[in-house]
Amino acid sequence: MTAPSFAKKPSYVSDVQFSHTLSPEQTSNSILFDNFSVNILAGGPPVAIRSFSIGFPVSDITSEADLALDVRGALYLEAGATCTMVLRVLGETHVLDPLLGGECSQDYLKSVKLRIPAGRDDLRITLIIAVEQNTSKAVGQASLTVDSIDLAIST
Repeated sequence: MTAPSFAKKPSYVSDVQFSHTLSPEQTSNSILFDNFSVNILAGGPPVAIRSFSIGFPVSDITSEADLALDVRGALYLEAGATCTMVLRVLGETHVLDPLLGGECSQDYLKSVKLRIPAGRDDLRITLIIAVEQNTSKAVGQASLTVDSIDLAIST
């Protein structure tokens, strides 16, 4: 019996620049971003939003399989600013919120575990990231960067 695996190339990609590394057995896939971030500055627009979508063919999902998905990156928030991430995968929507609260500057890791239904032949992922100022009086700056999405399929 062959283990569930990712195809070597994506079937669909949005405009965000990235590279990906597939494990030799094709059960793990790391998507590394070159420019997936949003920023707001004091005095500028109060909201910034960006999205990334990708589709990967998958094979040999003969029975339900586990999907582990990790989103990694960095966040900088000043007072009066917030951030949100929305992940859509396998027909499910997950709000990965809050990343961090209050003023902060640090790395983050958000993990999601899902089940891939038997017979599934593709894995589509959309990630929406946003930063915003909380009030009209806020002058806080914010930056949200996604460095990578790591995927792993197992039975």
